[in-house]
Amino acid sequence: MTAGASSAIAEVGEDMPGVRKVAVLLMSLDTDRAAKLIRELDPDDVAAVAVELEQMQHLGGTTIDTVIEDFARTAAEQRRDVRGGSDYVRRLL
Repeated sequence: MTAGASSAIAEVGEDMPGVRKVAVLLMSLDTDRAAKLIRELDPDDVAAVAVELEQMQHLGGTTIDTVIEDFARTAAEQRRDVRGGSDYVRRLL
């Protein structure tokens, strides 16, 4: 196992940096979906995620499951009635 993979596994959960979580999520997707998502990131974020992706040669199922569960938990905590529209777009940009 490579050093990047072992550090990814060692840092499972809330201690794992966000950029590493993004890399794990991308690796858990098929290549086409991962490519579509990474294209939506700004160039600095793409570079940071690319570094993580290069370091992680192999991920165990436990790592992937933990990151996906963390994502689902965070999404559930954010769930409420939401509004789109121009104000929302301005906040995003």
